[in-house]
Amino acid sequence: MQNEMKIELAIFKHSMPLGGAETLILQHLDHIDRSKFSVHFITQTKKGRLLASAKEKSDYYYCLRRRSVLDLISILRLRKYLVEKSIDIVHSHDWISTLYLLIASRGLNVKIFNTTHAQDQSWRNYVNLKILKKCDVNVICVSKSQRIDLFARGILWQNMSVVHNCYDTTTFKKSIKPVYFENKGTFKVVMVGNYYWQKDQKTLIEATNIINKEGYKIELHLVGSSNTIRSKQLRLLAKNLSMDSFIHFHDDIIVNSDFLSQFHLFVFSSKSETFGIVTIEAMASGLPVLVSDIPPNMEIIRFGSNGLYFETGNQYKCAEKMLSIIKNPQLQKTFENKSYERAEDFSPEIVVRQLENQYLSQLDYDYSMNANVNVG
Repeated sequence: MQNEMKIELAIFKHSMPLGGAETLILQHLDHIDRSKFSVHFITQTKKGRLLASAKEKSDYYYCLRRRSVLDLISILRLRKYLVEKSIDIVHSHDWISTLYLLIASRGLNVKIFNTTHAQDQSWRNYVNLKILKKCDVNVICVSKSQRIDLFARGILWQNMSVVHNCYDTTTFKKSIKPVYFENKGTFKVVMVGNYYWQKDQKTLIEATNIINKEGYKIELHLVGSSNTIRSKQLRLLAKNLSMDSFIHFHDDIIVNSDFLSQFHLFVFSSKSETFGIVTIEAMASGLPVLVSDIPPNMEIIRFGSNGLYFETGNQYKCAEKMLSIIKNPQLQKTFENKSYERAEDFSPEIVVRQLENQYLSQLDYDYSMNANVNVG
């Protein structure tokens, strides 16, 4: 420790493009208790739209200026920085940064944390899993289901802890004028998620078509990235179902509470997630939510209290649950209030205190922390 009163904490990320993991890092940087921690931010490159914000929110910034995938000079620079700045803890947010860190910190008394933000079958996650199996790393899981999955893949249970993702409380907040649907006009549904197969917008489009055929006026608004093959496939599906005038695609737009407050219902039909932060953002904006019944979604939704879930990939069950909400304005109001209350469990003030507790538990440090909340 450079300062007896503070712990030297470094947050390490390859680069800072616009993405979910990077947005989460900004929330951590904003809310880490500066009376206990000095915060260093380290990147391997100076790339990314969010880098300037991260630098501004950090106490110290350092770039390794990496030139190749395994750049020994950069690894030596990292080791030198860890020693000179007396770094106590480093929290890595991608596999390549964890690998660099394990090599650079060899023989040093540095506690290493890793958050795995995605859990697909890519080679990156394969390498990341190999690293976590072989090395002494404190793994932060973003959901209980992720912890169970990683345990099944060979990560020691005691090396893992759960700290859910948090949302941006300045961007997502309850609408002053919530919109209720009372069987008049058009019922407006929104889903936010990139056009990947695992997000399964196809099921939601087909469910919307079922409801439309039953005589209900309904619009579906899909938010994602433009110019992808999947985006074109979904547009073609809407056209083939003669739903292209009822289904609207919003490409590469900024999503906040002002945007979400236009809608009556948020649906998240994903087949695979580590943790659905977009669902939390919708809840924080006061929207009723309907989600697929994968385990990470079911950690967020308390069925019948702040939302409903449906059988994953089943358009008929999705349509059935959507109709139960459409037909019941009182249920919409109940879900709106309970959604907002539930979202507060994932506020950065609560989540970052949990994360700090994990850091401090690895150090011989006399502290008194509050807000050690178990989010169930």
